[in-house]
Amino acid sequence: MQLYWHTKAPAYEPLETVPDNRVYLSAHAVDRFVRRFLRFSRRRVVADVKLLSQPIQTMYGRTAMVEFPGGYIAEIHDVAK
Repeated sequence: MQLYWHTKAPAYEPLETVPDNRVYLSAHAVDRFVRRFLRFSRRRVVADVKLLSQPIQTMYGRTAMVEFPGGYIAEIHDVAK
């Protein structure tokens, strides 16, 4: 993931598609990542993610749909080894 601040409004053509914003973390790295990201961003967790569908098993691993505060919906994958 790339994070940066604009010091001047960008001046480029509108995007034709929505960029794919993903962060891939192993199960043992999640807590550390969240702690460090919150410290970096000077933010705090105000709500847990709402589970829209129970995790289901696929041939590639488990997947579930979640809704983040603010209404953003995402599909989360746990890749089988």
